[in-house]
Amino acid sequence: MIGANAYPLFLPNGFDTTLSEFVEMIDYLVELAGIDHVAIGTDFCDGRPPEWFRWIFSTSHGHRPPQHLPDLPDPPRQLVGLEDQTRFVDLAATLLERGYRHEDVRKLLGENWLRLLSIVWP
Repeated sequence: MIGANAYPLFLPNGFDTTLSEFVEMIDYLVELAGIDHVAIGTDFCDGRPPEWFRWIFSTSHGHRPPQHLPDLPDPPRQLVGLEDQTRFVDLAATLLERGYRHEDVRKLLGENWLRLLSIVWP
């Protein structure tokens, strides 16, 4: 399973990444692995202070300081058009506009994770 990471720091245009660009990445992942093997992995970091990012980016999750910490907005932001969980409706609408079927959008938004978890933790 591939979780399409929506945290801007991991996307080519950083904090200027748009919802449409994120969906282009989803398109690529679906083409690469198939609709049954991709899901949304938002990595929302709501309310996390810069110290938390220093910890998460350290080599061993807090055991060694990071070699380089990128410039991060304080407070953290998400990509443009998917600022928080309430915007998932916009993500679903964008996927539908791109030609995804309703059942495929449901898979991407959570059903694929649920299927995987039901196999791993029966």
